[in-house]
Amino acid sequence: MVAEGVAAGFNAGRILFEESSNAGTSTSIELQPANGTNGSPGTVTFTGSATATGATITNGGLTEFLESATAGSATIINRGAAVNFGVPGQTTFQANSTAGSAIIINEAGAAANRFGGKTFIGSNAGTAQITARGGAFPGMEGQVTFVAGGSAAQSTLTAGGMSAVGGSGGVVLFTGASTAADSTLLAQSGQVPGATGGLIIFMGASSGGLAQATIEAGARLDISSISMPSLTLGSIAGAGAFFLGSKELIVGGNDASTTLTGIITDGGEVGGTGGALTKTGAGALTLEGIHVYTGTTTVLEGTLNVDTPLYDATIEVLGGVLNVTGEVTGSAILVAPTTGTATANFHSSQQIESLTIGEGGVAVLGEMLPPAPAGLAVPEPGTLSLFLIGMLPLLRRRSAPPQNSSARMIRFPREIRL
Repeated sequence: MVAEGVAAGFNAGRILFEESSNAGTSTSIELQPANGTNGSPGTVTFTGSATATGATITNGGLTEFLESATAGSATIINRGAAVNFGVPGQTTFQANSTAGSAIIINEAGAAANRFGGKTFIGSNAGTAQITARGGAFPGMEGQVTFVAGGSAAQSTLTAGGMSAVGGSGGVVLFTGASTAADSTLLAQSGQVPGATGGLIIFMGASSGGLAQATIEAGARLDISSISMPSLTLGSIAGAGAFFLGSKELIVGGNDASTTLTGIITDGGEVGGTGGALTKTGAGALTLEGIHVYTGTTTVLEGTLNVDTPLYDATIEVLGGVLNVTGEVTGSAILVAPTTGTATANFHSSQQIESLTIGEGGVAVLGEMLPPAPAGLAVPEPGTLSLFLIGMLPLLRRRSAPPQNSSARMIRFPREIRL
């Protein structure tokens, strides 16, 4: 089947599937682009409960799913614009429609000033595999956009890297009140040396749900543009960059254990400072690389392993376990569980500015500067605040002090037995 695009003033070709009709697994549909910048493209519309089943749609025009229609297991290829500043192939999902288990590829523009293919989802992405390809020309990348009411559901969304230095990486964008839900998010590295990767960006009132995000080297995930103070993701991993701006990123809700070797930083599309990281969920998050966000690091549940230096950090362990093997310098640390216990283990050279331990909190300090042979643990009720000055050789307490002991301030250098 072919739906032809036409020049301005003419009626373009249109294919319509309605009610409970289906395209059929052997159907090949070609939608031609508009003839000229003001023309009309070929269109295929699925409405009612119609389905694209296993059809292959080569889309230089418009593919739209309305009402309760579904893309089924179709393969849809949204092509880049055929002419300079022309409209690329686009696929839209509206109302109660779903992308089903389709494979949707948004190609990059093949030349300068030729926009990449686009998918707009204002409904449900199902379990589809949707890719936004990176290109060789700036601003000509493929794009996937979730608008108000759109859910990524359990889909797999991929933002491809640039295909040449100076091009554009593919973009997956969440805006309005859309959500990444339980999706898998992947931003890939550039396809050639020196090319940057894809971009996953959250804006406005969008949310991350329990999505698992893997950001490869040279790729980015950016939450600096959200209108809320924080955004949740199920898990984060990879060697890429996470831009927080002034926002808080809350991770771990899917209980997965992951490793991030990239960077977490302030800044991003709209800039901002004071970005914060909160760990929740039963899994373990291991941070390597260099992290320069300036807000608070909070552990609520599970385990946060920090295998990288922390400078002038503010750390709150309100539950779970914090393991630090990197150097900690000039840090303010609070270990005070809201319920149950909280533990902070420091295994490397430390020059901590202040350490406050609340009821149920346990802090174990390993090597100080100069190195000391033992650590400190304070699990008794009450609060012990330590303001550390210089060398701190500490020994683990062998017996608990009386339960009615009051908080104390202790100045160093000296050896302490608790």
